[in-house]
Amino acid sequence: MKYAFLLGSNAFIVDQPVITYEENGNMVEILRIKSLYGAVHQSSDVHQLVVDTNLKDVDGHNIVLADNDLNHSDYKVVRTDKQIHVTNGTEHPVIDILQLDDAAIAGLSSHVINELGHVNVDYLIRVRGDFMVGEHHITIDNEKMFVDDDSIAESVHQIHGTGLQLGVHGVTF
Repeated sequence: MKYAFLLGSNAFIVDQPVITYEENGNMVEILRIKSLYGAVHQSSDVHQLVVDTNLKDVDGHNIVLADNDLNHSDYKVVRTDKQIHVTNGTEHPVIDILQLDDAAIAGLSSHVINELGHVNVDYLIRVRGDFMVGEHHITIDNEKMFVDDDSIAESVHQIHGTGLQLGVHGVTF
């Protein structure tokens, strides 16, 4: 099965629905897609997007979701079958994970649509937010992804055998 993570205007086509971050030579899992809307799961009757996260907000508070649940009174988690949206007490988005449907995919930029047309992608997941991983600030909007002050935009990458791996200088291959 192939997955595509959409971070800003970047598409990363991966074999595993996981995003990790390299911190001091160690790989830290920051996002794991545990189930997807509409997917057939052999061991479960869950038919919605379910995620685990391990990151911090920009103020250093842990944002650890386990099966979409976050037990912290200062944060709001809005869940639908296809989306998990976490905001802080001022309604500032921390992380937003959305499984895109065909209509949303059709509205993407042509370079992403063209590349996805060449690759058999089963699920496309958009990730946006403003959060910390280790000491690094990651900001992802609809157009760009920033790791600290380095921006990445308008790129499409296929990564074989793993999930998406981020590092201090962006994506690691």
